[in-house]
Amino acid sequence: MNADSAPEIPPAVAVASHATRISGLGRAFLVSVAVVLVATIPYLAAWLSTPSGTVFTGLLSKPLDGHSYLAKMQIGARGELLFHLPYSAEEHGGAIIYPYYILLGRFAAAQRLPLVLVYHAARLAGGVALLLVAYTVFHRLFHASAPRWTAFLLFALGSGWGWLAALWGYLLPDLLLPEATAFHALFSTPHFSLSLALLMVTLVWLVEAVVEDRPAAAWLAGAAAAVMTLLQPFLAITVYAVAVSWLAARSVRFGRGGRATGSL
Repeated sequence: MNADSAPEIPPAVAVASHATRISGLGRAFLVSVAVVLVATIPYLAAWLSTPSGTVFTGLLSKPLDGHSYLAKMQIGARGELLFHLPYSAEEHGGAIIYPYYILLGRFAAAQRLPLVLVYHAARLAGGVALLLVAYTVFHRLFHASAPRWTAFLLFALGSGWGWLAALWGYLLPDLLLPEATAFHALFSTPHFSLSLALLMVTLVWLVEAVVEDRPAAAWLAGAAAAVMTLLQPFLAITVYAVAVSWLAARSVRFGRGGRATGSL
C-alpha cells in the first residue's frame, strides 16, 4: 500500500484522542496540586503551633541544607549573581554554584517578598512540574488509563519500606534521602523536584533522538541535562549510567548499525 492509498485517521477520532490526552493532563494537574498541598500541611501545622517567643524558620526536612539554600537566596537578594564563600579569609572570585537559589533571591528582593515564602512557592511549583512530567512519561508508556494512573499515583505517593524499619529504629534511604521518592522530594526542597523532572525530560528526549532519529531531541536532551546539572550535579551520574547502559543494550540487540526505529 502506497502513501496515497494509506488510510487516514478520521478527523473526529484524532480530535477525540487529543481531547482525551488534554483531559487526562488536566486531571493530572489537579491531582498534582492536591498532592503538593497535602505535602505542605506539616509546614502549616508547625507554623501555627510555634510557641510564643520563638520563630519557625519554615524548614522541616534537612534543615541544615535548607538554611544554606536560604543563605544562597540572600546572596541574590543583595543583587549578586555569583556565589562567594562568606567564611573564607582568602580573596576569591565568584562561581556559578546553585544559581537557582541566587535567582530566587533576586526575584524575592525585586518583588519585596520574604525569602522563605518564595522558597516554598518554588517548592510547590517544582513539585507540580515533577508530577506533570511523570504523568506525561506514563502517558507515553501506557495506552490504557488504568495502568497509567496506577503508575502515576504510585510515583506521586509511593515510598519504600523505611516506615516499617523505622519501627525498629532503623532509617532507610527513602526516609533519609529526599531524592529517593517523588513525595519526599516535593516535600523537601525546591531544586530536588525540578532536577528530577529535568532528569526524566532528558531521558525521554534521548530516547526520541535515538529511536525516532530526531537530532533536535538530542540537543534538547543536552540542554535539559545541562540545566539539571546546575541544579543537582550528582544526577548527571544517573543520566550517564542509564544512557550508556541503554545504548549498550540497544547496540547488542539491534547491532551497531541497526536502527530499529520505534523500538526501545
